Amino acid sequence: LYMCGRDRICRDSQHLLSPVRWDQVEGDVGIDAKVAKVATAGQHMFVLTTDGQLLAWGDNRKGQLGLGRVTDFVYGVERVYFDEFPGVAVEKICTGPTHTLAYMQNRKLLSWGSETSGR
Repeated sequence: LYMCGRDRICRDSQHLLSPVRWDQVEGDVGIDAKVAKVATAGQHMFVLTTDGQLLAWGDNRKGQLGLGRVTDFVYGVERVYFDEFPGVAVEKICTGPTHTLAYMQNRKLLSWGSETSGR
């Protein structure tokens, strides 16, 4: 995975003008996992790891990160927990500017974030 762009998205103090390799997630959330899939829209980003964990950061003004709280921006990587389905892996992730969908291993589709315009 290579990343570049605004500091809020890439977690860097400067804008990243050239792509930077980011192939493993370490430390911030207590895991060391490889990236399987990425979903991004607007100013927020999700990383789905090979073991089915979902990590998020960026704009959270509409709760689109699924962290159980609304905040302007989340600058560090945070793990998204699914209290209703403990231990169930995420298989697919899709996100729009202010909402997100996750397809779970148990064949459940979850959504969160803005509920305007029929989302």
